[in-house]
Amino acid sequence: AVLDELHAHKRRELYDVVLTGCGKRPQSLLLSITTAGTNRTGICFEVRGYCRDVLLGTVIDDAQFAIIYTLDPQDDWREPEVLRKANPLWGEAVDIRKVLEAQLVAIGTPSAVNNFKTKHANVWCSAGNVFFDMQKYEASADPALKLEDFLGQPVWIGMDLASKMDIASKKYVFKDGKRRITFSVNYINQAAIDKSANSQYAGWAASGYLRVNPGETTDHTRIADELVEDCSRFKVREIGFDANNATLMSQRLSAYTDVVEVKQTVIGMSEPTKAMQACIAEGNWVHDGNPVDAWMFSNLVCNEDKKGCVMPFKNRKEEKIDSAIAGVIALSRAEAEVPDPKAAKKAAMDKFLGINRKAA
Repeated sequence: AVLDELHAHKRRELYDVVLTGCGKRPQSLLLSITTAGTNRTGICFEVRGYCRDVLLGTVIDDAQFAIIYTLDPQDDWREPEVLRKANPLWGEAVDIRKVLEAQLVAIGTPSAVNNFKTKHANVWCSAGNVFFDMQKYEASADPALKLEDFLGQPVWIGMDLASKMDIASKKYVFKDGKRRITFSVNYINQAAIDKSANSQYAGWAASGYLRVNPGETTDHTRIADELVEDCSRFKVREIGFDANNATLMSQRLSAYTDVVEVKQTVIGMSEPTKAMQACIAEGNWVHDGNPVDAWMFSNLVCNEDKKGCVMPFKNRKEEKIDSAIAGVIALSRAEAEVPDPKAAKKAAMDKFLGINRKAA
């Protein structure tokens, strides 16, 4: 069987039926061909992720052959010389002149960028005007990072509980100079997985990227218990909350650490959202490569008002952004850290008097 343009398959049913049929004959072959696309919840992005793991050697599967022609993370799609990487028949079946003409159109026409990047540079994009630079985001992934390696260290936690019928997200933010080392835990209930059109939920759950509880509501009591445990494992400076759905939990947690409400308004969200955008653009938002997070960050878009303030939101109900919002909340508290007032006053006085205590 040959499945062409796999990125355009909105659901996984056809792929699964064909793959199952391959089990009937020992010499069966399933060939999938595609450019990149924009649907990160579809079967194509899932298959691409598996192929990437095979190519990197993190998954051993001698029956899977894969080859991916695309740009490297540091490449600028606006530079003509990098396009050859994504076009193996450059100058043969690929008309160089027409590709370069399309590149010029994309450079001058924002609405044409995604189509050019997916079709001619084989770079996955997000549908709509995504707020974060996802290439920079993905380039900052470090799969070797483990949350357990940060036990006992200062951390700021952001929580987006959303609805009990939906995903809830917890984000850890650790400081390392200018870098922000981040981890997340995403929670969901089994009914939400069963009813969702997102074909990757079940796979993410099986891989441990989603923590699933049975039933039709996400277990907020379990989340609160784990936050209490976090307070004993780390030096939790603050836990930031969206007040929606969080009143009882925040009251309980206030016995263990400082709990701060981060208002879901332009005033409360604009500055930390822009701070996160800058952090990602500078390569300082370091994460463990969690695919659920990558999907949610790619769904976040922003409206900007006349004063340059932004408010994050999602274009469609099925495009979740909970982990990104939890990250904004955690970062807002980490960046708002106030040093010891006495130490700050003394440092200011020393600076005024020209005293360099290190040199002394």
